[in-house]
Amino acid sequence: MYPRGCCEPRDTTMSSHTHTVSNALLDPHRTRGIAAALVVMGLLGTGARNAAADVTLAHEPLSVVATLEPVKRRDPQAFLSSLVVPTEVPAAVLTRQDAVTAEILAHSTTLSRDQALATAAALCDEARRLGYDPFLFLAVIHVESSYNHLAISNVGAEGLMQIMPETAAFLAGRNKMERPANTTFDPVLNVRLGVRYIAQLDRQFHHHLDRTLTAYNRGPGATHAILAAHQSLPASVRKPYAGRVMAQYKVLLNQYGHLPQA
Repeated sequence: MYPRGCCEPRDTTMSSHTHTVSNALLDPHRTRGIAAALVVMGLLGTGARNAAADVTLAHEPLSVVATLEPVKRRDPQAFLSSLVVPTEVPAAVLTRQDAVTAEILAHSTTLSRDQALATAAALCDEARRLGYDPFLFLAVIHVESSYNHLAISNVGAEGLMQIMPETAAFLAGRNKMERPANTTFDPVLNVRLGVRYIAQLDRQFHHHLDRTLTAYNRGPGATHAILAAHQSLPASVRKPYAGRVMAQYKVLLNQYGHLPQA
């Protein structure tokens, strides 16, 4: 089953916050290691020692022992990476999953290589299982977060498919899925929950894709209220979100629509 219906593009606003830190400048392990080497060689003067001390922990004296046993710091990105099983990058784009993988690798600036590969595999697996075209969900990701798995909207929606934390908790419980901390920032779980939620809404709105996408954006209650008042979605409601998703979906179909599912 492929989604049907096409809407005109419209504009939405979604604010996201990402934080990028330069490892080369702010890695205390590297800085203390250099300082320790200079102490051992007898080349570090009083002024240099004071400068080096400024970048160490305030409670930790500058010493060879301290630099040989650096304080371990938690790295959330490393933690998320540890959850991913590495897969191979496709040598050529031969299937729709290859195309999804290529698009995520090309456009995401926050996902690691392994995260991108695992996310593409999860998205295509869910789409195949539920009978949808994976490009539809890729179009949603494009509009919702611009492939930024750390995105947070001004209303608190999070991750690649911009799911509200309470919605993620409900969906995870309903689908009997394990829900670790920061569920919505785990890209694999985020797309699995997002795809299932869109499929659920699509059934609720009788496979009218413009209504399904509007419900994903505005909420099913608000969408039902609009339909009750107007019998159909006004262009002013349809264009800003559903129209943009369908426009991006059309772009992906024009480029990759000839490819088989797997």
